[in-house]
Amino acid sequence: MSVIMQAKQPMKIAIMGYGARVAKYVQRYAEHPAIQLSGVCIPRVEDAQEWADHIQFTVFHSLTELLADQKPDILH
Repeated sequence: MSVIMQAKQPMKIAIMGYGARVAKYVQRYAEHPAIQLSGVCIPRVEDAQEWADHIQFTVFHSLTELLADQKPDILH
């Protein structure tokens, strides 16, 4: 049994990057009952703004900010 499924509370996962491959993971993580998607780090502001219009969670422009603010269990 996976660590995520054994957790007593949802595992917080943060994602670094953007694009079609990342969108696939975002959708899967968002649908998983044992995962809390805590944020996505997209360093380039222009890319972030375009992508932020399509997602339902916080976008960070700095990995340091994301980690300090969200304190995820896993960074993908």
